[in-house]
Amino acid sequence: MLRERRTSDHTRVAYYRRGLAGSSLSRGDVDEHLVPGARLLHITGNTPALGGTALEAVRHAVDVARGAGVTMSLDVTYRSLLWSRSEAAAALGSLVRQATSAPGRR
Repeated sequence: MLRERRTSDHTRVAYYRRGLAGSSLSRGDVDEHLVPGARLLHITGNTPALGGTALEAVRHAVDVARGAGVTMSLDVTYRSLLWSRSEAAAALGSLVRQATSAPGRR
């Protein structure tokens, strides 16, 4: 991420993620044997925005965690430069519904 302050009231942000490790993340990168031993799986909205295989990896990790009873938290972190509002709503909406509710909250 490159953040450039053009003037006191104008900032320009550019993301350079193509070819980086996160952009090539895939379902096969999720170690199904490690996830059940975790106390918490924390998901950020940035990872699924990196592309189809990264989104599949996140969904798979969530499925494994839920199956093992691991608590899952989600930080939406919507970045409009990474994907459209409708793409984010579809992907993140599904993840929000799967996040573990805190005790006493719905």
